[in-house]
Amino acid sequence: MAVFTADAGSRAAAVLPEMQQLLRLIDQGGSLLQARELATVDTVGGPLPVIGLTLGNPDPAVPALGFIGGVHGLERIGAQVVLAYLGSLVRRLRWDLSLHQQLESLRLVFLPVVNPGACWRDRARIRAAST
Repeated sequence: MAVFTADAGSRAAAVLPEMQQLLRLIDQGGSLLQARELATVDTVGGPLPVIGLTLGNPDPAVPALGFIGGVHGLERIGAQVVLAYLGSLVRRLRWDLSLHQQLESLRLVFLPVVNPGACWRDRARIRAAST
């Protein structure tokens, strides 16, 4: 599992709007949000990263809850819901002390776009069909 690099994300952000939003949230979360490139998916348009994020206690003994979206390329709502929830948490981190206390005893795991290859492929098909 590689630490996330901005270079990997910028390639994906150029083709997927969900990745653009994810990169903004990673920046806003700063050191409170851990981002890792879990895998790379090869597409005709180039490699796309699968980015995982964690928030909260990193101890493997604490309970963890996962939020996964972007499974099917045409079903954008899953990625959008995960990103919206992640965004609300990132904004609350600035002022919500009770959220910080809750995160001491659990870990939240986010995979907003778990299948970027399908998202890219299906959007490329839609663009080709509409021209």
